[in-house]
Amino acid sequence: MSSELSEPMRESESVELKKTLAELKQGLISMVAILNKHGAGELWFGVAPNGNVVGLYANEKTLRDVSQAIGALSLEKLDTAKIRRFVERAGLTWDNAENALDKLGLRENGKLLNAAKLFFSTEPPLQLRCAVFATTSSSAIIDRHDFDGDILELIEEANQVTGDTKEGRVEETSQKPQRNPKEKLLALIKEQSDLSFKAMADLCEMSINSVQHHLNTLKAALKIHHVGPTKLGHWEILDIDNTGLPETRRAGV
Repeated sequence: MSSELSEPMRESESVELKKTLAELKQGLISMVAILNKHGAGELWFGVAPNGNVVGLYANEKTLRDVSQAIGALSLEKLDTAKIRRFVERAGLTWDNAENALDKLGLRENGKLLNAAKLFFSTEPPLQLRCAVFATTSSSAIIDRHDFDGDILELIEEANQVTGDTKEGRVEETSQKPQRNPKEKLLALIKEQSDLSFKAMADLCEMSINSVQHHLNTLKAALKIHHVGPTKLGHWEILDIDNTGLPETRRAGV
């Protein structure tokens, strides 16, 4: 792209500017919103939000990554284990992912529908922000949480947040309340602290990316931390003592 423009570019409801390809995911999310609202739009990389052209170095790998990001959805981008868990919980017979997607109405003429990605993508396809406000106005936020995951995971997270705001508890129902993903992971770490991401994902019925996301959230909240190398280390749960400082104890001990 030439840096000699007659006047700086400006973002608008149909034009999105991103400085680098590190913002590729955010750019695509913005573009989907633009297309849903206006039916057409422009997404520019190498242009700062203020309209200044900063340029962009693109090699073959860069072009391939962008092409794959915006390319057609393929079965390789779906989590087969997640599909199987859903099918079995729905009381359907499992044989393979293709037939399961057909039964669920997520394939037409051999082509995957976008809904398949929202339910079963290996990468968290959606972002959810939940907030608690002090009044009916949105000016004063008491608490806020951001989540990444598939549509089922985000529904569970939203139910947990809304349940916590009802006088600090979830209203009683005839069904046994389900643990949220973070509670599942904490309980699992207490039992066995050296499990791999894949093992945690299988035992908690989540995707590997969801497990990593929730573990990172727990780390940021000083609930846990990891000791040793990524593949050979273990997790430790942090207890907060009366001084407000974390007191480490080995999970499972």
